[in-house]
Amino acid sequence: MSFIFHTANSFSDLESPYNSPSQFIIHSPKSFDLSEEWEVGLADLMWKRKKVMKNKDKIPYSTAYICADFIENSVLGDKTLPFFRVIHLPQTPSPIKRTYANIHYLKLNKHFIQNLKFWLVTEKGELFDSEPGDLLHLTLHFRKAK
Repeated sequence: MSFIFHTANSFSDLESPYNSPSQFIIHSPKSFDLSEEWEVGLADLMWKRKKVMKNKDKIPYSTAYICADFIENSVLGDKTLPFFRVIHLPQTPSPIKRTYANIHYLKLNKHFIQNLKFWLVTEKGELFDSEPGDLLHLTLHFRKAK
């Protein structure tokens, strides 16, 4: 048994007062009871960016990490973060489109899911400074753990 969940977040239309361009919550109209062992993987993403994001020294970031509050932590250097994938960023503001043939599945850390919280971090673990008008679309594949 499995199901697909599509998220789309326009950073210019943030409904929740807790949302910002670099972290946001998607509220599903339906609560998912995943009380058995389930896992989730990032199947594809599309990220339209208005500009190249740079650090305080004006050096463009080369990678981003998409994190979520409903997956278990993974090791990232000397940190642990609940992240799906490392996203290599082009040095132009062109859209990023990735489809993953080999989906990397992660265990869920919750059994009931209705609010899905996501955030984008740099290689140093700092929140990204996305722009209003940026768009992030994710396709998640949930399945019972094998």
